[in-house]
Amino acid sequence: MSVKNRKKEQQSSELTQVNPGEILCRARKEKGLAVEEVILHLGITKRVLNALEHDEYDCLPSPMYVKGYIRRYCSILGISESELLVGFDARMIELGLGQREPFIRLEGTQKKKQIWPLVIPVILIALAVIIFWLFLSSRDNDSTNLELNDITPLTSSTTKQVKHQTSPIDSDESNGSTVEKFIVINNETLHAESPLAPGNQILRIKVVQQSWIEILDAQGDILLADLKASGYQGEVSGLAPFDVILGNAPGVELSLNGERVSVPSTDNDNMAKFKIGDTKEG
Repeated sequence: MSVKNRKKEQQSSELTQVNPGEILCRARKEKGLAVEEVILHLGITKRVLNALEHDEYDCLPSPMYVKGYIRRYCSILGISESELLVGFDARMIELGLGQREPFIRLEGTQKKKQIWPLVIPVILIALAVIIFWLFLSSRDNDSTNLELNDITPLTSSTTKQVKHQTSPIDSDESNGSTVEKFIVINNETLHAESPLAPGNQILRIKVVQQSWIEILDAQGDILLADLKASGYQGEVSGLAPFDVILGNAPGVELSLNGERVSVPSTDNDNMAKFKIGDTKEG
């Protein structure tokens, strides 16, 4: 019994002294296989194969992966794997690497830890730039909207023109034309009110259909002589009576000092010539 026990202890001691990498390297050379062929079949890098054949297990992944490499390597070489696996376990216990995490994982984790401190500031800067750009865009849009709101289109309701024909005193006597004065208040165009001279009367004109209108005062001054379009409204002031000539009498409405004046009936060409206003003095 003692002899058998000594033999078992001797065999166990021999197994613990087995270097799996050395055996694999020797068998590969005996088979005449190149390193490139082996790494192609095993699917590993040349660095990993070199560490495996030199028993540098601290440079390899976890023992579970290394055992897989040994099994496949033995299968390629056609040798038994059991003795090598036992020797590998013994070497791992001897080196204290049985529970070690894969070297590659540690390296990858370290790289990630080194990258994150650089990535986070870049992300924060990008977010700040985007927020600033959005802020400027919103300000530009607001200012544009304010400018558009400040612009009020001119329409017939917002622009009022009340034309006032000046008296002969304000007219240009050299060419017989009259001068119109305007005042602009709150986007409304108004004629300046001329003070009415003593004895003068106001004759207001409203054109319904286009017509030639000619008006002279008692002194023979031309107060109005023009072709007026439909929609025209105006007034003249001067000494009565007024001599009035209308090219299209049915298309013109007249009022003297606020009272409607009837336009006399016309002939076939719609032209009318008549006087308006009291001729008595005082």
